[in-house]
Parts: sequence; C-alpha cells; structure tokens
Amino acid sequence: SLFHRPFAHYVPDITHYENNRGFYEGIDHISDGVIIKQECELINWINNREKEENFDTTRMINYNFSQTHQVTEKIVKHFI
Repeated sequence: SLFHRPFAHYVPDITHYENNRGFYEGIDHISDGVIIKQECELINWINNREKEENFDTTRMINYNFSQTHQVTEKIVKHFI
C-alpha cells in the first residue's frame, strides 16, 4: 500500500492454495495487510475503517523493494 492506507487480503481459499500451489513466501511475511478468510470478517473490517486512517507500510515496502535486486538474473539462473 503505497498510499499508507489500511488494506486487507480477502483470500477465502488461502488454505487450498497453500496446500496445492503454495506461495514463494508466506503472504503474512511479504505483506502487513490483514488476511481475511471469511466474508463476514471482510464486512466487519470494512465497516471498522475510519476516515483518513493511516497505515505504516514502511517495513513492507522496504522488504519487497529490497528483493528486486538482480531479479531478472535470478529468474534466468533458476530455469537454466
């Protein structure tokens, strides 16, 4: 979230996805957003937001951009 706003990941099938395909890294590791699995949780999360609410995304942005160094080279080496 580059705009420093609260955000959530609505992933009702996350367990199925993790068991079948998986993530390169856990979503909770690369993102500070709330992980929501049920529709009622999502509705509650949305309804509890406040106007002009801010969210510190510094850790997440720094982590994710630090992982882009020589990414093309890493991808090519992975497939060679």
